[in-house]
Amino acid sequence: HEIRTPMNSILGFSELLEGELHEPRQRQYLKSIRSSAGSLLQLINDILDMSKIEAGVMELKPESTNPRELCEFIHAVFRESATRKKIKLECVCAEDMPRALLLDRIRLRQIMVNLVGNAVKFTDDGSINVRLNWEKENSSSHVTLTIAVEDTGVGIPRDKLESIFNPFVQAGAHREKEQQGTGLGLSIVRRLTQAMGGTVVAESPAGQGATFRVRLPNIPISA
Repeated sequence: HEIRTPMNSILGFSELLEGELHEPRQRQYLKSIRSSAGSLLQLINDILDMSKIEAGVMELKPESTNPRELCEFIHAVFRESATRKKIKLECVCAEDMPRALLLDRIRLRQIMVNLVGNAVKFTDDGSINVRLNWEKENSSSHVTLTIAVEDTGVGIPRDKLESIFNPFVQAGAHREKEQQGTGLGLSIVRRLTQAMGGTVVAESPAGQGATFRVRLPNIPISA
């Protein structure tokens, strides 16, 4: 936390400085500073999250959540980056999905941001499709929530489909893009999913992109 606070300060003052600079070269320098600071802050946040999970102090805070708002959130976060790469980004929630589920909205958002962020990073053309669905359980007051994130990117080697969920392990399918990340994102996804009582798996037909499937059973329907 002592590292994250000054990093936030660097980002904040960089944003203020942006309005003061008009010379193109200076603005490019500032853009590099902000990009590097953002990457370092992401690394710090990932390490803090992994530390909390490893120490067993990651607390879930369930709250009434409309799954449709998750799609709105994903579009808001990734629409610009997907448009810049000319990728079609679609997030669809089942029409008959219950209006409110009791779950940790922040951690579920974190799972989706990691998965969709990876999809955007490793997809240069085509599309990214996010699907939220649900299944009835024996109890009428609980459901199973399923999330699928499918892309048309570089894909994942068959022998890495399981190991990519380990800390600091990357697929090796695109070295240049992997150097932009920490290798912690998918490990955090699995740990958070497990903390919520669920599972996550990866699928990748050779050269045909990748699909990540999250399954969260026994989710209460919120009143």
